[in-house]
Parts: sequence; structure tokens; C-alpha cells
Amino acid sequence: MAASAPYFRPLPDLNKLAKRIYQSNQESSDKGALKRLIETYDHGIQAGIRKDKARAEHVLSLLVSSLRPEPNPELALSLQAIYQDCRGYLEDANFAEFTESMERLKGLWIAYGRLRGKD
Repeated sequence: MAASAPYFRPLPDLNKLAKRIYQSNQESSDKGALKRLIETYDHGIQAGIRKDKARAEHVLSLLVSSLRPEPNPELALSLQAIYQDCRGYLEDANFAEFTESMERLKGLWIAYGRLRGKD
């Protein structure tokens, strides 16, 4: 009986494998970041409902500090302007406008997540 040559499984393309792992990690990271952003808006909404100015200002500070010009500088500038409006609402003790803005922003990010399949 002739000995058969040992079977060697071909090695996977490491570049493709690394790319798949990176994309998977990026997607889960994006999903986690979106979830945290929505939770932050929830805290802002609750602060507005409770008329807790200190907590609402803290939420705004977190949102402003999370702004990044990359990959979309126009979005970052638009959000910065909206957050500045929200700060003005707090200075005027207009909690209804502040809360409505937080609710709308939260809704927009939820819709974005659904469109991207990250909900």
C-alpha cells in the first residue's frame, strides 16, 4: 500500500483575516459608542425633566467633549451649534426647549443606528 502524502490545509490569507477582525471590532465599537451616546442623551432628557441644571450642564459638557471633526466636520460643527443653543436654554432656565432638543437628537441618532444596522 502506497503511503499517501499528508494533507496540509492552506494557510488563510492573513491580510483578509486581519481586515475581517478589524471590521468586526470596529462595528462592535461603533455600536457601543452609539449606545453610550444615546444613554447620554437619556441623562440629558431626565435632567431637563427634573430641571436639574447642574446635571444638564454636565451632560452638555460630555457631549461637547465627545465631538470629533473626523470623519464629518460639518456634523461636528452643526452639533456644536445645537449644543450651544442648549446651553442658552439652560441659562434662560428653559428646560422644556432643552429637553425637546435632547429628545430630538436622541431620536436622530437612534434612526441613524437603525439605518446603519447598529441598533
